[in-house]
Amino acid sequence: MRAMAVSLAPGTGLENATCGMLESTLRYLDLTKPSQSGEFDLFLWVRSLLTQASTDALYGVESNPFQDPTVQSGLWTVKKNLSSLMLNILPKILCSEGHHARLAVFAGFRKYYRERGHESASRMIKTRYEVLQQYNLSVEDIAHFDLNVCLGLLINTVPATYWALYYVYSQPSLLEEVREAISPYVQITADGPRRSVNIAEVVVKCPLVTSIVRETLRVQSVSSSARKVLKDTFVDGQYLLKQGSTVLIPTAEVHGPSSVSGTSSSTFDIRRYSSNKASETKKPDSPFRAFGGGSFLCPGRFFAENEMKVILVIMILKYDLETVEHKSWPWPQTRSSLASAIQAPRSDIRVKMLKRKGYESGFWDFEWRGKGTHLDFPTR
Repeated sequence: MRAMAVSLAPGTGLENATCGMLESTLRYLDLTKPSQSGEFDLFLWVRSLLTQASTDALYGVESNPFQDPTVQSGLWTVKKNLSSLMLNILPKILCSEGHHARLAVFAGFRKYYRERGHESASRMIKTRYEVLQQYNLSVEDIAHFDLNVCLGLLINTVPATYWALYYVYSQPSLLEEVREAISPYVQITADGPRRSVNIAEVVVKCPLVTSIVRETLRVQSVSSSARKVLKDTFVDGQYLLKQGSTVLIPTAEVHGPSSVSGTSSSTFDIRRYSSNKASETKKPDSPFRAFGGGSFLCPGRFFAENEMKVILVIMILKYDLETVEHKSWPWPQTRSSLASAIQAPRSDIRVKMLKRKGYESGFWDFEWRGKGTHLDFPTR
């Protein structure tokens, strides 16, 4: 865990992984041809995009096991059946679908390591492999452990990115406000015209992007933090927490009260985590628990936020999203999962992706140059 946290902490490893994810995202978007007739389910599209882009960034484009559709679909089948698989009671019989999907993922990673695919991978994967080798773990065991790495990489980032896009595109006034805030950082030349954007610069100079990401995580987080009671403690003078007991602290209860998240805490406010002092709902200094805390603080939190920011900036500047079956964006019912800290939609939304109105011609160049900004989270 420590090797993973160090590799994805602010620095060269994180920047290289973010650049790799950006490059893969642009390749994927080039394959999604915006047109008057092109339609897709938004959540499934985000899932497919992030699965490919995130794993390309960490495992390397050349040998990424997720280039194999069987491995990619296998991961999400495992996630769907995770509760049954965790019981580990005759999984081959009682959870046949999840069992065979898990075997497919194991086989993909076994092939990846045996063919030395990790030698062209990110710093995180290389460092992790070296640490596991020091403890004499076999390739078989390492391949099995990578299933957990990929679940941790994707099962929360995918729904979080979906919700961020939903909040921005379902409110036209909000979308225009964010576009206006980002537009000063678009460099335009007459060739085409050609529009160039350094997303790292946008993240540093336009706090609204980070605020959207944080507010999405605040509103949709359903995780819990666990703490061991070190001594008998009375809470509010009436609740006794016995020494040795475990206390579960729901994140939603921490993020919800106005005393913690500021006024209008029950609503989605894009300025809550912005440095804009004019915001009436800007949160006070307080814990942000979407990534956990203490020794359980998510080691990939900086990379996860960067991924969301990359997709948001590209989509907001370059594309329009319209619902196909409704005049306005319907509010999706949500469903929680044993493995996920972010709620996923119960049903998908059919959308059409078009080139942004007024920007149909010309070229876009996106890059991540510089360290961006990375605000750590309270660890208490």
